[in-house]
Amino acid sequence: MLCNSKAQPLQYFENFAVWICFFNMLHLFNMKFTILSTLLICTVTISAQKINKDYTFLPQENGNLYFIMPQKGFRTQDRQAKKGLVYDITYLSLQDSATVNYTYNYQTVCLTDSLYVLDNAGRLLYAVKNEMLYTQPKKNYWVHRGTVNVPYPLLQTFYQSASPIQLVLVSPNGQRIVYMIKPSKWVKHSKMMQRIFNVIDLNH
Repeated sequence: MLCNSKAQPLQYFENFAVWICFFNMLHLFNMKFTILSTLLICTVTISAQKINKDYTFLPQENGNLYFIMPQKGFRTQDRQAKKGLVYDITYLSLQDSATVNYTYNYQTVCLTDSLYVLDNAGRLLYAVKNEMLYTQPKKNYWVHRGTVNVPYPLLQTFYQSASPIQLVLVSPNGQRIVYMIKPSKWVKHSKMMQRIFNVIDLNH
């Protein structure tokens, strides 16, 4: 009994030490899990912020109204044109078509009445009559603003192409302004647009 009475406190002490060690390990695991979870949440949040910088939406009674911010990257070799084509997209979910507005600058007044979308090989993907919203002078150039309606499902297919598309503005007299985008920029641009379309489709 004397030997047992001396050994018992030691056994309790060892058991207590084991439990302390266990709780320390559990606490360390929880800290690692919390840090990992925080990193994952931050990663998702950062990704979402990148997308949100490129579009906004406003809930409506008949759907969500999406506005894709002005997009750049399409440029022309036409020496009379300044910079490149800038376009934005407005789409009300559940509607058949999206509205594409675009701006281009030219040294002279160059009104266009049609927009062609071509693939990388020059094959016609879509042709539509456009409407000119305004034309106004700015320093040595004329700013032109036009708009077209594009079927939403067709619009999505443009950005599913692995190769860059071309945008061609055509005037009534046949003059053409061809805008192209570099393949490296197209990869990034098309992926971003596809992510936005995925968000739109998920929230129908």
